[in-house]
Amino acid sequence: MAPLGDPQTDDILKSVQRSIANDKPEQAIRMMAAYSQKITLDAALNLSRTLAVAKLLESLKVYSPAEEIYQDYVELSDQPEAKLEMAGFLGRRGRVTEALQIANE
Repeated sequence: MAPLGDPQTDDILKSVQRSIANDKPEQAIRMMAAYSQKITLDAALNLSRTLAVAKLLESLKVYSPAEEIYQDYVELSDQPEAKLEMAGFLGRRGRVTEALQIANE
């Protein structure tokens, strides 16, 4: 994952990537879960962080927390592409009807 320009986020993502590379997915999940709880909800930069966390959790196949964070992203963003991110996640999970509903909102 590309650096996001925020040193703390970049460090966490690097640590998570190292954990994954060292075949320690549980450690990576714990780090991401702890970090996701620290995300504040008050700036455009946080939207990028929120989306990065959701995508990383999805890539780790931790789908329930990923879905919650994708939903947070949709609720925080006023951009239409946020709904498309959520729809894409649902579509990848085989929930096509839900994905189409969200995409058409």
